[in-house]
Amino acid sequence: MNNRVLFSMLVVSVLTMACALLFPAPAPTATAVIPPTIPPATATLAPTATAIPTDTPIPLPTPTLIIVPQQWNGTYAQAGIGKLRITIILDKLKGNTFTGKMLWTGTDNFRGAMTAISGEFVTDFGDAEEQALWGNHPDYKNGDRSGTWIKWTETTFLNGGGYTLGGWYYGHIQDGDSMTGIYYLNEKVTSFASSDFWELEKVK
Repeated sequence: MNNRVLFSMLVVSVLTMACALLFPAPAPTATAVIPPTIPPATATLAPTATAIPTDTPIPLPTPTLIIVPQQWNGTYAQAGIGKLRITIILDKLKGNTFTGKMLWTGTDNFRGAMTAISGEFVTDFGDAEEQALWGNHPDYKNGDRSGTWIKWTETTFLNGGGYTLGGWYYGHIQDGDSMTGIYYLNEKVTSFASSDFWELEKVK
C-alpha cells in the first residue's frame, strides 16, 4: 500500500472522529406512555322514599295536675228557665276518672237536689263522633285546645229530685280557676241546645 493511500485513509479517520466529537448523534428519546382515559365516576343518588300524606293530628289536651277534693260554684243557663245556681264537688280521683256530687240550689218552682256524678279528665278528644260533641263547645270550636278538658254525667239522686239524670256535661278549664261548658241530654249531637251553657269558678 503506497503512502498516498495511507494518508487518505488517515485523513478520513481524523475527519470522522472530528465530526463525531463536534456533532454527536442525538440521544434516543423515550416515547411517552399515555395511560388509557378513565371516564369520571357518575354519582347515582339512592332513591328516596316518598312520604305518605297523613291526616293532621288533633292536639291533645294539656296535662294538668289534679288534686281533690275540688269545689266549683256557678250557674247553669237553660232555655225557658233561666240561670240556676249549681255546685260541683269532686271527691275521689282514680287515674283520670273521678266521682263526686252536683248540687242544684233550685229557684222559683224548681226544688234543690243533690246528684252523684261520675266523669273523667279528658286525655284525648276521641273519635269523630266524640269530637263532634266537643265541637259545640265555643272554645273547641274556636280552635283552643289549651287548659284542661273535663266531662261527667249524673248517675243517681242523693237528695231531692225533679232533674234529668244521664245527661253529659262537657267542660273546659282555663287558668285552673274558670270552667265553662255545655250540656247534652244524652250523647247525641242533635240533642244539643246552644242555650244550655254553664260556667263555674273554682273555690280556693
